[in-house]
Amino acid sequence: MTRLHATIPVLLALYILTTLKTGRCALFTLRDVSYSVCLNNTADRNLYQSHVRHRCDVKGTIANCSDRGFFTVPSDLPSNITDLLFSYNNIDSVQGKALSGYYNLRCLDLSYNNISILLNTSFWNLTQLEVLDLSNNKLALYTPVQSLDYTQLSLQPGFLVPLVGLQVFDFSVNEQQCLFDLVPLLRSITHSDLKVLRMQNIVNSYMPCVTVSEIFASVLPRSLRELVFSSNSLAVIRHKVIASLPENLTILDISDNRLAFGTYLKNFSKLENLKVLKLNGGDLSFSLPTAYPSQEGKTCSRSELSTSQSTEMESSTNGTILKLPRNLKSVEIKIAGWSYSLTDFNIDPNNSLTTFTLNGNNIPNLVGNLTGLNHLKELELVNCNVRFISDHFFCNFPSLKKLDLSMNIFGHILSNKTKQSPFKCLKNLKQLNVSFALIITISKVALAGLDSLEELHMQSNPMYYFTPDISHMRNLRFINFSFTEVARLSSHVTRALDSIIRNRKRPITIDFGEAPIHCDCVNLDFLGWLVTAKIDLTNQNNKCVFDDSSEQRVADGFLDMHQTLKRQCTPRTGLFIGVFAATFLIVLVITASIIYRFRWKLRYLYYSAYLSLKSTENQTDKLNRFEYDVFISYVSEDQTFVMKTLYPKLQAAGLKVHVHCLHFLAGQPIGSNIVDAIQNSRYTLVVLTRELLDSVWCKFELQMANMEQVHTGRPVLVFLLMENLTKKELGTELLYHIQNSTYIMYPDSTVQPNEQQINIFWTKLVSDLRS
Repeated sequence: MTRLHATIPVLLALYILTTLKTGRCALFTLRDVSYSVCLNNTADRNLYQSHVRHRCDVKGTIANCSDRGFFTVPSDLPSNITDLLFSYNNIDSVQGKALSGYYNLRCLDLSYNNISILLNTSFWNLTQLEVLDLSNNKLALYTPVQSLDYTQLSLQPGFLVPLVGLQVFDFSVNEQQCLFDLVPLLRSITHSDLKVLRMQNIVNSYMPCVTVSEIFASVLPRSLRELVFSSNSLAVIRHKVIASLPENLTILDISDNRLAFGTYLKNFSKLENLKVLKLNGGDLSFSLPTAYPSQEGKTCSRSELSTSQSTEMESSTNGTILKLPRNLKSVEIKIAGWSYSLTDFNIDPNNSLTTFTLNGNNIPNLVGNLTGLNHLKELELVNCNVRFISDHFFCNFPSLKKLDLSMNIFGHILSNKTKQSPFKCLKNLKQLNVSFALIITISKVALAGLDSLEELHMQSNPMYYFTPDISHMRNLRFINFSFTEVARLSSHVTRALDSIIRNRKRPITIDFGEAPIHCDCVNLDFLGWLVTAKIDLTNQNNKCVFDDSSEQRVADGFLDMHQTLKRQCTPRTGLFIGVFAATFLIVLVITASIIYRFRWKLRYLYYSAYLSLKSTENQTDKLNRFEYDVFISYVSEDQTFVMKTLYPKLQAAGLKVHVHCLHFLAGQPIGSNIVDAIQNSRYTLVVLTRELLDSVWCKFELQMANMEQVHTGRPVLVFLLMENLTKKELGTELLYHIQNSTYIMYPDSTVQPNEQQINIFWTKLVSDLRS
């Protein structure tokens, strides 16, 4: 029984093949076997279709019947479907009310069929339909000769009228004799709510001198937001066409046409809501023509051509040539056959253009000045044959953040002969792409001015060295050196990268994929940097190139290779150099230790010798007398106490007092003044506070007084303890000096001392300084 069921479809297919006359043919597939079935009438088609109906895939409310060999729209699909995909079938007409049962449809795709007949009732009852795709059919709108009776047309121009909710309509690749034939269809939906209209490749690609009139523009749906009218051989746009376009138009695609630079551009700024303009070239090639085009070209008179191609543009005293729509954000002119050098051209600065794409044209020279694009953020000139860039060309783009100059031939502009960077004015640029630019050498100043750069794409350039100054790129996070000949980075580049990483506190990603990194002793330092620096080697196709030109893939960031070379590259002389260096270092440390141990005595002897040479008196006389009784050593924070309390009290007691602010000789070294004061004073009184512990010169005075005491054998130091300092605060050395010298505590300021205590303190201090 199972075997019989498996045989029935095959027998049925053979029966159809043997009983039907030749006519229309379709592909019949059963159990992965294809059969050619020829059908010549409606009954035959219905018989065939009844056996393939199950081939529609219905999932939820979506019915996919694409590429199933249907000749008519099936009527037994679920009535609740919202999306009916019926492309790549053999439908030639939608007659009557074939679709009226699918009243919930929102999307209907009938593209890539053979539809040539549509009636005004073909889409009856589809009030919910929002998207209709009729592209790539045979829907020709034309007026019969000597007749305006549209009932004679196989395509009735009111077939869209029942679609009151239609938002998107694609009528592309349905060849018309002329643009005017579309007027009745467009007029039927002029006041609809259609938002997107696509009419690509409507006119024969070989039609000469296709003209867009204001009548055609005026019948376009007024609610239109996006209009795609590419590949229609447009050559002339009448002067008033721009002003007649729907005022809410935001996207306009008229790519792959033959438009001339004409006076219609004077009204271009009236498209106030336009945001995206596409003027790209064609991406598709066309077949050779099989018939001569119609005579639409005769509608273009010489006067029309002259007016449309006139360069008599609106100008003003400030040189404004072109006014852009004020809300225009993006302009695309890719592969458009342009062959211009970008020389002086003025654009009204009252615009919002942020993206300008010119990829795939012939623009050999970037000369400038191209003014008025003050808000431009992205500029793409990929594969434009750019070979010259002036030093000031980019100075008119102050807001530029992304610049793509890849696949050009301007590499020599960045060579070692470069004196000024062409990018010097791009202070806000974040991404620069100069890949495939034939860069062989790059000068130190080639990238000057790129202070905000984050990404630098240098891949696929035949350069061996990367030597420019990048220290100013404080935001740099990615460099691409893949498919270059860069074998190492110079030391000043690695230092700059280290500095950037420290400032950003984040690693930098570097792509060395397929770059020939030399793994030898000469390159050991660079390999060490790759291992230790905070960089991410994003590409897993890193490779080592050895002295014999052999290669090895590296997947661990060169860690193993660096360790291996580090062991192999240590020379025999290194041990001798190491021992010599170690010996020299030991001697140096010992010498330094001795000098440090006797540093204060050496300084004291130095200043003593200096004073001895300066003095004209006999040294023996000098030892037997003192000019001052006491030299006060204090820090500047205690000057008020010293000058207003201590100094007057000691002088009132008959003591000769030396203070540096009154008695140091101007023009003499401070060190010699200090030693001279200590040697010419019987005592050195140290006013000891916490602030004095941090004073370099007070410490110097203390050590010089100690050296004087050791050198002469006389007591010199007297300490006036102003605060209760801990042993930890005083330190071992100062504590030793205090314990082996005279010291006296100043009355505690936190407790109100009586007059007797104060008198005892001053009496004892004066007595100690006189003894």
